[in-house]
Amino acid sequence: CASHPLRSLAQNARRLMFAIPEAPDRGQSFHRRILECIVASDGMGARSTMFEHLRQVEQDIVAAAMLSDAKDM
Repeated sequence: CASHPLRSLAQNARRLMFAIPEAPDRGQSFHRRILECIVASDGMGARSTMFEHLRQVEQDIVAAAMLSDAKDM
């Protein structure tokens, strides 16, 4: 399946994210805010919050990868 490498990459990213203790709770907070925007028919708010969430996920993955690299040294 062509999506297999992408699925593997996503699974590794999730594993790394869970190395940051506050990341799962923060992610749930973003999900709630996105849902609230959708329920309120606030498409721009949902979009903005989703981009904010993705930026935070990226930061968490980078931080977790750095921690992982430091442990490997």
